[in-house]
Amino acid sequence: MSTSKLHSGVNKFRLVLMTVLGLSQCGAFAENGMPQAQNIQPFTTTTPFDQQDQKKVLVYFKYDCPFCREYHSMLASWGQTLPAGYTLEFVPVLEAGPDGHAMKKSMTPFSLYEALERVHGVGASNLLAFSNRAYAIEQDGIMKPDGDAAEWQAAVLVAGVSGQDIIAASQFSDKNIPAMIERQAHYQLKETPTLVICGKYEVNPGTTNGDHVLFQQLINGVMSKCLIEQGAKP
Repeated sequence: MSTSKLHSGVNKFRLVLMTVLGLSQCGAFAENGMPQAQNIQPFTTTTPFDQQDQKKVLVYFKYDCPFCREYHSMLASWGQTLPAGYTLEFVPVLEAGPDGHAMKKSMTPFSLYEALERVHGVGASNLLAFSNRAYAIEQDGIMKPDGDAAEWQAAVLVAGVSGQDIIAASQFSDKNIPAMIERQAHYQLKETPTLVICGKYEVNPGTTNGDHVLFQQLINGVMSKCLIEQGAKP
């Protein structure tokens, strides 16, 4: 169904997601726990959602995905090495439940991360601190089965941001959520983490069977390919 049918829910962090955008699993992995190569092709091609994506590396991830956690810091550091004019952007994945509504489990971190990015003075280190805490909440048994707002409040504080700043920033970030949902649907993600490089190439660690060094070489190569195609200097 069309994303134009999205509408506000009971509060600013609950949007109705009428298109099923969720991922069925965290990656596709072999029995040894390492990402498993799905095919010979090291990347898949797509088309940019918009012109701005041609200058970005989008990292789609989930906080309950162990392999996203494993690669997060490496990708954050790699993003700092991109040429001038190009940026790396982490994007939490939104998942829909059987009723088509965005699940609270994914909507809460999505909304908080989106708001954090818009707080004045917040940088990569603040976002990484929040993400490290969020991974712990989702994967280390900290979160209660029915959710715990206090834990997410603590994650925001770890990032050096007050609740008041988040509330203020959310008033602006909510306006961007429908477009972000449309962009996620456009790229037709199949597993996490997935990198969308220059809006054209999709890459995931399964391609290199969990080899971190080889994966970094791969994304360096794909990024260089993108730069050459755009007439920039690799």
